[in-house]
Amino acid sequence: MRRQFKKPVAFPKKKKKKKTMAFSDIYKDVKNVLYPKTFVSGKSFSVKTKGNGMGVEINSNLDKKTVSAKFSDNVKVNENQVGLTTTTSTAGPTVIDITCQKVGSGVKYSLKEKVGGEGTDVAVGVNTKCSDTSVNATWNYKTDKVNNIVVDGSYTYENVTVGAKTVVHPMEYAKPSAMVSGVEAAIQFKKNNLTVGMLYKGDIMTMGLANVYNKGVVVGAEVISDLAKGTTKIGVGAQCKQANGTYNVRYTSNGETNVGASFPVADNIAVKMGAQFDNNFQCSKQGMAVDFTF
Repeated sequence: MRRQFKKPVAFPKKKKKKKTMAFSDIYKDVKNVLYPKTFVSGKSFSVKTKGNGMGVEINSNLDKKTVSAKFSDNVKVNENQVGLTTTTSTAGPTVIDITCQKVGSGVKYSLKEKVGGEGTDVAVGVNTKCSDTSVNATWNYKTDKVNNIVVDGSYTYENVTVGAKTVVHPMEYAKPSAMVSGVEAAIQFKKNNLTVGMLYKGDIMTMGLANVYNKGVVVGAEVISDLAKGTTKIGVGAQCKQANGTYNVRYTSNGETNVGASFPVADNIAVKMGAQFDNNFQCSKQGMAVDFTF
């Protein structure tokens, strides 16, 4: 008697969730290559401690001879996530920033007070996200008569994301032409290892791309056009991420070259080094930052 084998059951394929992209994240892949944090200038060091929702950060800029300290903590009160950040510096007033957001809610409240400075800032933000759309709206009020609403949104379809941002000034209702300012627009195409994007802000139009290669190498390029002045600047850059550090280089058509490196020297110590050269390859800026994290 022949044995009969049942055919294997075919399980339905899981549908990939659409990735929601905020407006601020459009073009970020290109920016990370061409304007990385490894391009440091001046001499500074920082000490950071991270706990369970709590952190302390001390920064010192040796060139400007300034020291700043930042304390932050996040606690859950009932169903609300409350954050407190206090920043003090020898170069300016102490700033106390309190935020409150209900867990699972898209509404966020913020109160910022400058001790010894002018003005109290109040902000109420609303954020909504679904499978393909992200919308943010933040109402800002300051006692020095600044009153505006910042609105941005983005929509993703397949591999393309489009977004826009603007600032609305409700107190300028008597002059409708002044009620809207700071219009920005962005579009990005991303597939596999290639990202192509375009940004518009004011009179500046920027087009760029970034491509990821094997072994942690990313190459990027962009064209920046000032539509008011009729000038164009071209930049190319590359980034190499390895286990022993991250290395960057960027060259722009005005003859400026930036190089930077970031690497760990111990478990809790990281060093960043950067330099800028002019078209005669003379060093015009240089810097080093040492970060301690405990």
